[in-house]
Amino acid sequence: MADPISQSGLWKIQQDYYRELSVAAWDDKTPYYLTNSQVFTDTYADLILAYLQDHPPDLQEPFYLLELGSGTGRFAYQLARDLRRKLQYFPELRPLRFCLVLSDIVRDNLEFWRGHEGLKSLGETIDFSIIEPGREDSMFLEKSGRRLHPGRNPLFVLANYVFDSMPHDEFRFSPQGLEECLIELVPLPNPVHSTPTRQDIRDVEVRRIYAPLSDRYPPPLQAVLDHYKSKLREGSFTIPVAALDCLDRLRKLGELVLLTSDRGFTAPDRMAAYPAHPHSLHAGCFSHMVNFHALSLGFRSALMTRRELLDGVQTCFMGDFVLGPQLRYAFEERFARSNALNHTNEMFAPFRGKTQLRTLIGFLRLNLNDPNALAAVGKQIPQHMHNYSYGERLELMTALEDTWANDFYFRGAPNLTFWLAHIYEHLGLWDRALWFFEKTAERQGADAMLWVFQANCLRHLNLREQAIVRYNRALDLVPGLPEATEGLRSLSAI
Repeated sequence: MADPISQSGLWKIQQDYYRELSVAAWDDKTPYYLTNSQVFTDTYADLILAYLQDHPPDLQEPFYLLELGSGTGRFAYQLARDLRRKLQYFPELRPLRFCLVLSDIVRDNLEFWRGHEGLKSLGETIDFSIIEPGREDSMFLEKSGRRLHPGRNPLFVLANYVFDSMPHDEFRFSPQGLEECLIELVPLPNPVHSTPTRQDIRDVEVRRIYAPLSDRYPPPLQAVLDHYKSKLREGSFTIPVAALDCLDRLRKLGELVLLTSDRGFTAPDRMAAYPAHPHSLHAGCFSHMVNFHALSLGFRSALMTRRELLDGVQTCFMGDFVLGPQLRYAFEERFARSNALNHTNEMFAPFRGKTQLRTLIGFLRLNLNDPNALAAVGKQIPQHMHNYSYGERLELMTALEDTWANDFYFRGAPNLTFWLAHIYEHLGLWDRALWFFEKTAERQGADAMLWVFQANCLRHLNLREQAIVRYNRALDLVPGLPEATEGLRSLSAI
């Protein structure tokens, strides 16, 4: 029998995986590095401090940071150390007593944290709690022996690689109207990965069907669904039902602030561009893209990155607060412009023998789209553009235009317009390539090959007569030039 995704057996399979493996789930199985890197926690600490400068906390009470799905505890360990160190730079915040609460659904993970020497060294700056889904507003702190209650300070929630593993639902627009995705789990005849106590997702076929929309959502979730029904007309979208419910329950404790990173969408048009949103396998567990835009609808303020790559990580800062200048500056200027969280991870690719298009894009981003950086990799980019994804194409185009916005031309400057034209030519964006080839000719003067490049673009734009003129100009400069001769021959064959 097919069920809505959020009510299917997928989530028992997911929970059983983490409960059975506990900390061993991260032994080269479940992805974790990006959101546990030193760059990541260092960046998070800066964003948290920027928020605290905009919204000074009550120093008479603890400031609680609750991490959902703490896993190994590595993120919390690094973040607590980074915060302790950086708070010393701000005299007005030095007295702050913060407590970072590690939480998970798996008690074995909590016992691992208790015994870890690194976490022990942090003393009262950390505490532990078991998450009971559906009871997030009543979390017990295991070290201090009391219920989590933020008092007059907001509850600062951290969620990395966790909402992508919680129940969601999916919908699509069809000629028949809005439909919801239903799935049926069919065990494979010869299971390979399952154990006597746990069914493995790799031993299950997930069959998807679509049915007319049912009327089963409570008012808060129905409001999110109605929002997308009024804003979108085609494509598909998801609703993170469990994440929304979790945040609603945590909000009962008081004012809520959320800092989260995960694979997901921060704009509904990018989400709707995909016909379906199936889950991704990671050994015995799985994940799905998070609809961060839906989460932002419940908050007063939201800052969100706009990463185009499907496996790139978005970072979002949301809360029931008025957006202040320190946080806006730290997020938009110091973080989002380079998005080092993603690109430092991609810089590992060359050392693994995998120089990829996204590695080169990451190089551009880490250099804040400097024209010299594009000139350094302009020749390599087209060599790595075979089989690129829709997201990689969008990410590259955005990086190219951002680099062009940084152009400052003088005679010794890099040949930026030529490299932009060259890359756009390989993208098949002939009108944009032509514009940059013409701009190159303005700057350095036309030569025979520049006439050929322009003519090639015009030929692909079906501007035959203009292409012929430029091929002939190239031949006037270099009689018998093979590229121009071949271009004219191809036009005569049309």
